[in-house]
Amino acid sequence: MSSRITAGWTSRLKYMTNTHTVIEPSSAYKPVNFREIWDFRDLVLSLANRDVTLRYRQTVLGVVWVLLQPLLQSAIMAVVFSRIAHLKTDGLPAFAYIFVGMSVFNLFSSIVTKASTSLLSNAALVSKVFFPRLILPFAAAFSSLIDFAVSIVAAILIMAVYHIIPAWTIIFLPVCILFVILLAEGISCFAAAWMVVYRDIQFVIPVMLPLLMYASPVAYAMEAIPKRWQLLFAANPITGLLEAFRWCIFGRGYLNVGQVVYAMAVSILFFAVGTINFKRVEKRFADVI
Repeated sequence: MSSRITAGWTSRLKYMTNTHTVIEPSSAYKPVNFREIWDFRDLVLSLANRDVTLRYRQTVLGVVWVLLQPLLQSAIMAVVFSRIAHLKTDGLPAFAYIFVGMSVFNLFSSIVTKASTSLLSNAALVSKVFFPRLILPFAAAFSSLIDFAVSIVAAILIMAVYHIIPAWTIIFLPVCILFVILLAEGISCFAAAWMVVYRDIQFVIPVMLPLLMYASPVAYAMEAIPKRWQLLFAANPITGLLEAFRWCIFGRGYLNVGQVVYAMAVSILFFAVGTINFKRVEKRFADVI
């Protein structure tokens, strides 16, 4: 009996020594395998929790810092664009109008900023541990969504101060948020993939985002833009998403259906191209980073 068991284990050990497992990224130009990402959902939540914890660790004001930036920006823009430049805000109080716009743009900006640098920030994980690399830019969006949720609560309180009741169209708000995330993640995946190779990109993004904010109707309505420039502004997909978002909350204002459909289509396109490009260059990450 004992000799038979020994022989069995010997053959099994021999078989094990002659086999090996190779872990490599899937072939390029394939769509995102969301099932694979779902299997690593615990890692996504752990990374997201780490980002939130590190951000507010040893801070006195804590989550209040989430509100200070949009509040101060909205107050300054309300003075500059509404009081001084007299730009229209769809007949709504300038501060409330701008704060809602800032909340949306800050969500987009925060995701792009965090997700585009997620590979460099987690270089040790990328080079030593196997997991779907797309998890990193996706996990970076969670902390941005938490900040956005706080901003939305503040926006509703500001609307209450101005006696503005959210319209029934607010039920479409999750759809707008989804497309903002798709657009931001698409840009982030593209930037994150190439930032590993060309570190200059991490310096370009902080410069481009403020310029993009002023090129978007964050502090003013589309009708305030001269007609000869409206087509150029409409080419910016954030424009359609901003106007759709404010329409969902306020239930009125400028809403061009064609422009919104265009913004949604561009968001899907950016997400598809960004993630496919990410997977295409993924096999180079561990060697270059």
